[in-house]
Amino acid sequence: MLRVWRVQYLRIHRGYKVLADGALHWDGWPTVTVMGKIRTDGEGAGQQGAHTQHFPEVYSKDGLLIWRALEGMPIAPREVLYAKWLSSEPVRVQARFLELPISRYWVLLDNAYYYVAGRIERFDQEATERESKRAA
Repeated sequence: MLRVWRVQYLRIHRGYKVLADGALHWDGWPTVTVMGKIRTDGEGAGQQGAHTQHFPEVYSKDGLLIWRALEGMPIAPREVLYAKWLSSEPVRVQARFLELPISRYWVLLDNAYYYVAGRIERFDQEATERESKRAA
């Protein structure tokens, strides 16, 4: 679930998606669409290719569940979780950046995982309760 959230978070903030072969897929109006051609070529741009507009400003499925679970999380564990999942730096560099001893970094990361798991479990319980109320 955190992997899905990571991919969606990075796509929202970078404006592109990294494909399996390492190529980049930029979001927005590519030049193969009429809008993209008009932007780059001006008036008279004519040939239309495949439409690939994407609206990456939203989370979906597991990414949305994680995003909702992160709401209300205390700052320290959230910062460590973001560092762990969004940075490619080694843990010692992340801990130094956050001004934390490495042992405290791991404790906070563990706390963040428990927080997210607890919130997701709560969401599941709430959904089950809603379903049972509808059925009654």
